[in-house]
Amino acid sequence: MEKSTYTLAGWLAIGAAVLALPMMFLSFMVDVLTRKGAEMVPVFLMLLAGVTVTQAAMEVYAFARLRHLLNERFGFHAVDALIIAIIVMTIAMVSVSITARAAYALGLLSENLVPVALGAIVVLALPFAVLGIVFAVKLLSLQDDLHGLLRPYAYTGIAASICFATIILAPVGLVVAAVSNAILGGIFLRADRTPQVDFV
Repeated sequence: MEKSTYTLAGWLAIGAAVLALPMMFLSFMVDVLTRKGAEMVPVFLMLLAGVTVTQAAMEVYAFARLRHLLNERFGFHAVDALIIAIIVMTIAMVSVSITARAAYALGLLSENLVPVALGAIVVLALPFAVLGIVFAVKLLSLQDDLHGLLRPYAYTGIAASICFATIILAPVGLVVAAVSNAILGGIFLRADRTPQVDFV
């Protein structure tokens, strides 16, 4: 069987967790500066876009490697389609949120269109949250505890998804999701210290 290492995925998942805080700070700064009409808005907007895209790319890579880990080490395919769907939804959410925020901050989005932009985000956020919950619940059927991290990872994923579904608690969801990413990083790093088992 192909020898696989997950160290890179582990550190990227942890990196995604670490980037959650500066991403929230930059998002707050963009909102504050936009309301004040400050000239620094484009600078902070570019920083926010860069951090958001980088963080999302780390998450997507780590999630794709999780699918590989589950398939290769455990012959577990129950969440394959869900992982692909979540990756697609993550890319869509990031694209829409960055575009809408940039358009509003730069004055390209009129006040009348703000509800439309928010509606588009909600339309994506709800199914994204549902996918996250279904994924976590199905993952709990894995016949391995992932070095004791399966339940913490699944439960924090469920908690984050519930927060995202409420929209209002989305900032809390970002913090919980960061914890979930850190746990995923631990799963990967521990996976590389465990002998690989061949499934026939």
